[in-house]
Amino acid sequence: MRSAMGRQSSSSFSSASSSSSSSSYYFSSSFISWRESLIFLVVLMLGLMCCPPLVLSSSDDLTGGTSASGSRDLHFGDHDLPSYDYGKHGHDWPGVCTDPKSRFQSPLDVNVWKVARVQDLGDLRPRADYPRVKGEVSLFHNGRTFEMALDGANTMQLPMFDVEPYNFSTSWSAKSYIPQAGGYGGIDVVSRTYYLKQCHFHMHSETAVQGKYFDLQMHCVHALKGPHKAPSHGVWGVFFKRGYYSFWDTCNPVLDRVFAALPALARKKPFEILRLDMRGFSLSQLLPEDGTYLHYYPGSLTTPPCTEGLLWYFFSKPLPICARQVNLISDFIYKLNGQGNMNFRELQPLNDRVVYAWGDPKSGQSRISED
Repeated sequence: MRSAMGRQSSSSFSSASSSSSSSSYYFSSSFISWRESLIFLVVLMLGLMCCPPLVLSSSDDLTGGTSASGSRDLHFGDHDLPSYDYGKHGHDWPGVCTDPKSRFQSPLDVNVWKVARVQDLGDLRPRADYPRVKGEVSLFHNGRTFEMALDGANTMQLPMFDVEPYNFSTSWSAKSYIPQAGGYGGIDVVSRTYYLKQCHFHMHSETAVQGKYFDLQMHCVHALKGPHKAPSHGVWGVFFKRGYYSFWDTCNPVLDRVFAALPALARKKPFEILRLDMRGFSLSQLLPEDGTYLHYYPGSLTTPPCTEGLLWYFFSKPLPICARQVNLISDFIYKLNGQGNMNFRELQPLNDRVVYAWGDPKSGQSRISED
């Protein structure tokens, strides 16, 4: 497996071209001073005090639960699709996924030196309307990853250039997706409100930057309602990255609340819903403080049926994750997919597509970084 992320690995940014696991680093007791030990104990005690308790719905014991079949669609209803796995990370998937005529597949490896900056795309974060959860969220797994679905309307207005949408014709050129005069193509983003379908996780990240992967990537899938001419689905993603040394890892408090339910969720049958108390949570809490993001079109689903024509956005700056959380999600992914099998699809050809970027002015960036 390429760039396998070992439990003891301190590298959270593994090479996409490497065929071996990233190097492991170990702390010998002789290298840790009594001051560092004291700091570690204080941090550990604070973490135990602050970590919110896991509360599962009383109706969701390990033998019960409600079937999610027909009520949710992780990837356009993949519970109705033929079985597939990550043994070859997509090379043996059927149909569009491996059809030589398919031109606009995802994920991509982004070369930051060839990204085209278009500031008129604007900040994604103010366009999000993600209210705080008043009670529970729904979790279930599909045998490969898990999905988190939120009740109520969670929306984002996704920007795109004002061009004729991809029509699945072999004559449609990726070079036609460019900003018009003045930078932004003039599409009325207010009228293009995309509704959240679900969020799910891939380990390691599916998107690579400069040939390197992150520990984890979350995808949040959104869809238009009703008749539409614009692309029907859009996805934004966010990376999660460990610190270089696990001793100084920063655990993500939002992930703590969700990942605490993973052992119970792994014992559920596929598509059995587990209700998790997440009151006070908003998806906005998983949007980075640095809003710099990259965008391309058209992309595709990264699982069968690999449908093309999706809007793709992903934030450049990763959120923190710690070794304990990596172990929790890796245990879960391995239980579903087999020990050592991670749930990512291999990188796909760019095929004349251009990756655009909006840079957060508050970050003071002159370019998209590799970090």
